[in-house]
Amino acid sequence: MLEIISTMNSKAYNKLPTKKENYRYSIMKNKILILAIIPLILIIGCKKEKDSEMTPKVKRLEGYTAFVTPYKFGQPSYLNKFKWESESYNKDGTIKQREYRFELDITSTSNFLCSETNTYEDGLLKEQIEIVISRHRKVFSYLDNLLSRIEVFDESGIIDRYDYEYSNNQISKMYEWYMFGTPSISMTHNYSYDTRGNMVKDSIDYSNSDYGILYWEYDSHNNMTKETYYIPSADKSFVQEDRAYIYLNDGRFSESIIPCWSNIHFQKFKYHYNEDGSISKIDVFRSTNGIYGSFEQTGIIDYEYNYIEE
Repeated sequence: MLEIISTMNSKAYNKLPTKKENYRYSIMKNKILILAIIPLILIIGCKKEKDSEMTPKVKRLEGYTAFVTPYKFGQPSYLNKFKWESESYNKDGTIKQREYRFELDITSTSNFLCSETNTYEDGLLKEQIEIVISRHRKVFSYLDNLLSRIEVFDESGIIDRYDYEYSNNQISKMYEWYMFGTPSISMTHNYSYDTRGNMVKDSIDYSNSDYGILYWEYDSHNNMTKETYYIPSADKSFVQEDRAYIYLNDGRFSESIIPCWSNIHFQKFKYHYNEDGSISKIDVFRSTNGIYGSFEQTGIIDYEYNYIEE
């Protein structure tokens, strides 16, 4: 858990034309013809059966849906169960559609469901219809198969634009454009990475002045553990986010703890898995006194998977 539509190939089915009855032949000739065809039909039928036995069907994940059962009065309240997230996939594994909650806090009463619908060309995301309160259309452009621009539209026209520059196939700069009136660059992000490819620094220039610097730290599994914001003008740093993880021997999550409100309220997720390695359910707990405070269970997230045989 811890966030596009390809054209299906149509199949053409050729049908043998129906033979018109021909009364110029005798009944005896028709019987002989039928008797001659029967063995051929049997041979073809046996061959098809053998071919189908030799080519086993492959089970493909078509999508999944997750539901939250919140806790009320210290126990699961199944009457208040609601959809938490869902994904559906194209044949190549890309995400066709996705639904997700705006916040990670399962207890939030204003946590509305958002959605994305994605379109691809040659395996690259080209368009995304996103509904987060209002509807937006995102258009993605590429240069040498690397993302070079994202344009965001609402019903009135373009409202946002993001341009990207690269160094060693990693995004080195991102330009945010102000699109109202005369378009101009409003903010520039300058990115740095560690030797494992993790983004560790974002120096932000706002209207040609130092706006601040974001720093990230990671564990040995390359999952982010801390986000710090530094303000140059005040020479002060603030920890904006702490995270913690416990892993199984194979590297999957056993537990994860992330903030759900500021860096005070935290949610803990305890993971359970199916035999095939997919998540079966997650027990969710909440702390209101820090990442290492006392946690109380607030819900259960159950996962349901849809498979198709091809």
